[in-house]
Amino acid sequence: MRTKGKIWYVTALAFVYLVLCTIGSAYYISLHFRPNTAIVSVAVQLLCLGMAVAAGLYFFRAGLGHKALIALTILTLLAVGTSDAKAFGFHFCVLLILLIPFVTSVVFHIYSCLLFLHRLSFPWR
Repeated sequence: MRTKGKIWYVTALAFVYLVLCTIGSAYYISLHFRPNTAIVSVAVQLLCLGMAVAAGLYFFRAGLGHKALIALTILTLLAVGTSDAKAFGFHFCVLLILLIPFVTSVVFHIYSCLLFLHRLSFPWR
């Protein structure tokens, strides 16, 4: 993916993830210090913390943070599975939004290759 700078909708998504996942991670950590509370699974805690770190990384190194957000969203989809349809749908929509730059990049490269081949076939145009 070759994009110049940050993409506005991925930046907005990264900001929302940074805020919500940081708050969620702090809440999960606070549960360990409260007596008689249910403990959230370690996988959920690690995914939430990883999303917060990846979202923060996006603001410093956009390419690496973007790929980390995609990888963690895929891991979240695998972790959720079919147990919660709303969570699966939400993370699937987020994944589609995160994949838009990759899809447009691939489509642009295919178009430019086809245009190049067309010009080779008809050099007099």
